[in-house]
Amino acid sequence: IYDIDVTALPDGKLNPEGLLLGNDVIFRIKGGALSVSNGSGRDLRMNRSKLSRAVAAGLLLSAGYSAQSQAQSCVLEIAPGAVIMGSSNEDFLVIEQGCQIDAEGTAEQPIQFTAEKAVTGEVEDNERGLWGGLVINGFAPINDCPEGVEGGTAECTKEGEANSGIFGGDNPEDNSGILKYVVVSYAGSNVDPENQLNGIAFQGVGSGTEVDYVQVHNNLDDGIEFFGGTVSARHVVLTGNADDSLDWTDGWQGNIQFLYMEQSDSGDNLIEADNREGDENAMPRSLPSISNMAGYGLAGENGLRFRRGTGVHLTNSFVVDSGTCLRIGGESRNLLGGDLTIAGTSFGCTETHADDDDGAVEAYLDSAEEVSQSGGQVNPVTPMSDFFESAA
Repeated sequence: IYDIDVTALPDGKLNPEGLLLGNDVIFRIKGGALSVSNGSGRDLRMNRSKLSRAVAAGLLLSAGYSAQSQAQSCVLEIAPGAVIMGSSNEDFLVIEQGCQIDAEGTAEQPIQFTAEKAVTGEVEDNERGLWGGLVINGFAPINDCPEGVEGGTAECTKEGEANSGIFGGDNPEDNSGILKYVVVSYAGSNVDPENQLNGIAFQGVGSGTEVDYVQVHNNLDDGIEFFGGTVSARHVVLTGNADDSLDWTDGWQGNIQFLYMEQSDSGDNLIEADNREGDENAMPRSLPSISNMAGYGLAGENGLRFRRGTGVHLTNSFVVDSGTCLRIGGESRNLLGGDLTIAGTSFGCTETHADDDDGAVEAYLDSAEEVSQSGGQVNPVTPMSDFFESAA
């Protein structure tokens, strides 16, 4: 085990130039939030050919640079099979704006971000909140701006929860790197009622970022939350998370295909989705598309809760076991049939919908294409976005 002592780094920031977190040791974050930053905001470049590794200060250093290849210098590289753990719920990892994470595991060697107790074998099945989690900040558009600033502009930025860094901007194609075959487990922290750490927080992350085969397990707050941005994902598994499995707000406009959510002994909504609290029609509006979703909820809780002006296009999915499958509130109700559509989807819960006093949700579902309100079989439909792969 090699410690990465945040308190020993200048301003708690790690310049990743020339670093590789390998898979032959375990890396332990200690001392608070570890921010990955080049410290300058400049587009630094480095050339690299051969890679040699030497242990120094708990990190594996890569050397042997060549003009034959180039890579962005502010990239935290993580080898397949690597394990990065936090020792307390105050320890978490932040990828700052302008930096990237290169965490590309494999099916045989996934990359694990987890808690020390999980590594030592002492963790209990229902434990959560044993370390902080993973935060990625980008320059993609958001709609929660300083007063007088227009959403989606370079000046529209925001500080992340739990002092997790600045995010937002005007680059929808921003690239924060890659997460592939990555598991985040036993994370989360409730700093106060308005500041929580999710398993993975995508904060203003752009569409140039690749997210595929990612699981968040037993997080204390939400499994994954999207704060604006345009990043999309495939093959997402969210299990045992204590609040919402999936959450979005601040104008997220990405896609997810192949989403599996399962709540166990704890949990709130399978999905809790907002556009923006206090300004429900703020632009850019939260408007993701989701297809091939399986949601296993909890009795007494909501399955899908769409509110505060979010839209969504949901296809070829099902929700079962929740007390209420669907709860739509606020300005989101005015989007039914327009920026909020559901098709090819089966709802099998104790109640299909809640807070539908005027019957608008039920009327929409009655008219929607291939929707069952009783858990019945439905035929698949063609999703609106060309992001989605063909699937049975």
